[in-house]
Amino acid sequence: MRQIIQMIKDKLLPPDGQKGQSLVELAIITPLLLMLMLGMVEVGAALRSYMVVSAANREAARFAARGRYGNDAIAQVAIDAMADQLPVEASGPEANVSVIITTISIHKDPEPTPAVDPPQVITGTTETSRINPAALALQLKAENDAFNATMEAAHPGVDRSGNRVVIIEIIYYHEQVLNVPLIAQILPNPIPIYTRTMMRVTGDARFE
Repeated sequence: MRQIIQMIKDKLLPPDGQKGQSLVELAIITPLLLMLMLGMVEVGAALRSYMVVSAANREAARFAARGRYGNDAIAQVAIDAMADQLPVEASGPEANVSVIITTISIHKDPEPTPAVDPPQVITGTTETSRINPAALALQLKAENDAFNATMEAAHPGVDRSGNRVVIIEIIYYHEQVLNVPLIAQILPNPIPIYTRTMMRVTGDARFE
């Protein structure tokens, strides 16, 4: 038993010659550990904000897919979904979120060019869309024409189908929780969070 106690003392209480070295090592590593912990807090908070914004984006896209509501109502759904869990300012000089809505309509016939509603920024920040609507419209049209060609080959005389999609982009500026100057030199403050959801407009069967 005495041997065990002595071993523990030797581990916890190093010889006098090693005490100074241990203090130096502790002094060196403590700031690094503290910085790492602060960084983990900030990154964790930013990831939480990303998850909230992403969920709000999907909710707004599902709402827009009904095809019965204007862009202002769609944007409000996204804002309300975020406001339950994040500090959101949708207008004014303190605005920290943008909701950008783009609609692309593909005609069922192969000749007409796709109709693209220009991206509309609903909220108060000065962000612009990060997609190329014209290029995306051509891609969707090629996919739609290929789908119709496949269906016609398998089922001659089948009605061709068109397509209409809505793209919801949300850009949210996440303020750092601790706002430590040292961390702010590594991570931007605020941290821009970008999410995008594209969904086909199908209408709402409950009202058909």
